Order: sequence, then structure tokens, then C-alpha cells
Amino acid sequence: MDDLAARREQARALARGGNHREALALFDRILSDSPSDVESLFMRGGCHYKLGSLDQARADFLKVRELAPNHPHLDKYLAQVTPAAPAADPLFSGETVTPGAEAAPTRSRRKAPPKNLYRAIAGVAALGLAALGFDMVSNPNSYPFLRKEMVSFEWEWKAGEVSKYRLNLSGEGKVEMAMAAPPGGPSAPPGGPPPMSGNARGSAVFRETVKEVDAEGTATLELAVESYEFQFNGPPPMQTSFSSTAAAPGAPDLSTKPLTVRVDKHGQVREVKGMEALLEDIAKDVPPGAPPGGLGSELKQEDLRKLLEPLYGGLPTAPVAVDGSWETATEQPIPGFGKVSTRTTSGVGPSENVGGVDCLQIVSSSEHQLTLAPSGPGAGPMPIPKDLKLNVEKSQGTGKLLFSKDQGHLVSNTQDYDLSFSTELDMAAMMGGGAPPPGMPALPKMNLKAALRIQSKLERL
Repeated sequence: MDDLAARREQARALARGGNHREALALFDRILSDSPSDVESLFMRGGCHYKLGSLDQARADFLKVRELAPNHPHLDKYLAQVTPAAPAADPLFSGETVTPGAEAAPTRSRRKAPPKNLYRAIAGVAALGLAALGFDMVSNPNSYPFLRKEMVSFEWEWKAGEVSKYRLNLSGEGKVEMAMAAPPGGPSAPPGGPPPMSGNARGSAVFRETVKEVDAEGTATLELAVESYEFQFNGPPPMQTSFSSTAAAPGAPDLSTKPLTVRVDKHGQVREVKGMEALLEDIAKDVPPGAPPGGLGSELKQEDLRKLLEPLYGGLPTAPVAVDGSWETATEQPIPGFGKVSTRTTSGVGPSENVGGVDCLQIVSSSEHQLTLAPSGPGAGPMPIPKDLKLNVEKSQGTGKLLFSKDQGHLVSNTQDYDLSFSTELDMAAMMGGGAPPPGMPALPKMNLKAALRIQSKLERL
């Protein structure tokens, strides 16, 4: 290190230690020998500033500007030697600057916006987003990215058109009975018939003729059974089979008078004619006292509509979204036994191609509640006591309906239903009540458990 640099470093050390007067005296001696030493001029100006001699400090800084116009800190400290300038940053950092070096850019400080301004902006933004969200919910079609694909299900009836459908039914069930515990007894005594199980299969082909279609799309249809077959397999002697070509003793003849049905374009049955005569015609071949004898006069028009409506799907009356869902509640009579109340949740599933026909799909799940209609003793082979209560453990169904949108008709309708319940049967009450004949034991009460599964499929031929 040469003598000039050593003396400059000594003066800088004095200034760093706060000995500004001693440092100023040493800088004066250095500059008397080397008046163009930029660093000594700059640091002497700093000593003047620290001692409050602003004019002398300004003079030294202006001299530095003449010798080194691009000094990196010159403008900053020139501004600080004015009375209104803020306090100076620490000097004498030890940074050495070569005359002619480029000055580093300086940053100006800006006053931060008040916090209330940020809160106001956030509040306005929140209100705007809320208004936008409400509008999206209220008017989704105004936003292309929110639009959902909507589909409509409507029958397209054509006067004179003749169609054929096949209805397949299958069912299986199991019944277990055991003697109930007597009042106050510790447990149920052993006894009761062995478990009974059985299954049934049946199918029918019926013809549908469109007689006329009104301006609103409601059709008047004629339904006639063309062929049928039925088979039941249970414990002997509960076995039977019959068909349209092979009658059986006591089996009804289903190929009878046609029905006239009015159905709107959404598959809602509006009117049924001829059901009473059909049931009475069927009843001619059924033993006296057994269903469906006498039911023709008991069924009301509302009951008849509900019996036939599942054939036509009960389609939604308004367009629905492809991924949307809806709920329906219905009641359907069970002739001679009561009614079943159904709550169904349905939705539009993915499209499906069946035999070259593009089909819309409705999938559904349902919960059912069975209500028995007490009939008392003597009302056929299965009288229902007034105090009979069912403990339903399971009563659920699933469905899948395929509908041709282009051709406007049902392609298939598949339903699956599971029921299991238990109850206590008062055998004496079911047989008319009263004391048993002399020498005969009293009829016991029986605990009954039953499980039933029914499957159906209606398909267009």
C-alpha cells in the first residue's frame, strides 16, 4: 500500500470511530499534497456534514462532481447536505470508487398506501364476486362454460302405428314360520312348518295400436295381449304352469278383451277403459273367493292409471340436465292386499346404443312402503287381519330405462325389487276367530319371515 492510500485509510478509520475532527484534519493534509484525490474529497465532505458544516460539505461534493461525474453516491449525498434533506446514510463504508465508473441506479422511496385503501379495494372485489356468483346461479345459460346439456323425453305417437312389446317377469321368495312365544312365556316353543321357497317365471307379448293423437301429443292406444306363458315352482302341490296355448285348470285366460288407454307425450296415463270388464272376464276362470274376483268394481280410475303407468316410463315433464336428478312419489294399488308407496330418485345416465339405436338412459333407485288393506276373515284365501303389522327390513328397487330420442319411443324398461319383512300371524283371527271346535287345540300365533325379489323387463320388439 502506497503512502497516499495508507494515510487515506488512517483518516477513514478515524471517521468510522466517530473522531470526525481528527479525520478532517488528516484529510486536509492529504488534499494539500494531493488536491485531486476523489475519495479523500468525498470523505472530507462527509466529515463536514457530520460536524454540521453543510456549505463546506457541499463544496467538497461539487469538487468531486468535477473530477468524477459518475461517482455512485455523489447525487445522494449532495441532496443530503440541504436543510430539508433527510438524515444521511452511514458514510465511510470503505467502498473504493474509481473515477469515471458508472453510477449505480438509485431507488426512490414511495409512501405506502394506507391500509384502509386496501380494505376498501378488497370489499369492492368481494361484492363484485358475490354479484357475479349470484348471476351465474340465476342465469347459468348466460355463461357458456356453465351451460349443461339438457335432454327431453317425449313420446312421438303416430296414428295407425302398431308396435309390439314383451314383458318378462321373474320372482323368487322364501318364507319361514315358527310358533310365537306365549304371553309371559320365556321363549317360543319349537314347531312350525319347514321353510318354503319358490320361484315364478312369466312373459307376455302385447300389441299396441295408436288409434288417434290429439294436438297436444296425447295418444289413444288399444292394448291387447297376443300370447303369454306362466310357471310357478313351489313346494307340492303349489306348482302350476299355463300359457295362451296350454290352459290349466283354474288358470285365467289373459287373451281377452283389449284395453283402451290415453297416454300423453310424457308417458303419463290419463285414462283407462275396459279394465273392469277385463278383470271380470279373467275372474270367470278363477275359483270363487280368490283374487282377482270382484276386483273390477273395487278399482278406481286413479288405481287403473297407476297400474299401467310404469309401462310408459313416467318420463320427466320438463328438460333435465344430463347429470341432473329429480324425485317422484307415487302410490300403486295391489289388488286384494293394499298399496305400495314409492319414492324414487332418478337421473340421466350416459347414452347407450341398443341394436343400432342411440338411447337416452334414466337410472333410478327407489324406497317402497307397503300398506296392507285389512280384509278380515272370509275374504279369499289370504284374509288380512286389522291388527297385522309388518316389520319391513328391506324394501328397495333399482331401474334402468332406455328411450330412443330420435324415434320417440321406449326401447326397454328394467326394474329390480327386493323386499324382506317379518310379522306375527294370529292364525285363529285369520280363520274367523272364536273358540276352537270341541276336542281341537287352539290355533297358535306364528312368527313369519319373508324375503322376495322381483325382476321385470319391458322391451320393444
